[in-house]
Amino acid sequence: MLFTYTKADLNFRRFHLRGKMKVGTEWILLAMAYNVLRMHHKAQNGRVGNTI
Repeated sequence: MLFTYTKADLNFRRFHLRGKMKVGTEWILLAMAYNVLRMHHKAQNGRVGNTI
């Protein structure tokens, strides 16, 4: 799901850096952006709960 979301919704088509470590870092940043956007959408819709 993350891969298709980054291509379609975040308009991410290619990595901007070269090298395994730099591409890995860029991918981690994309994953973090995806998670922040998911939490934002949940907060906007009132679906964030207090679960332990």
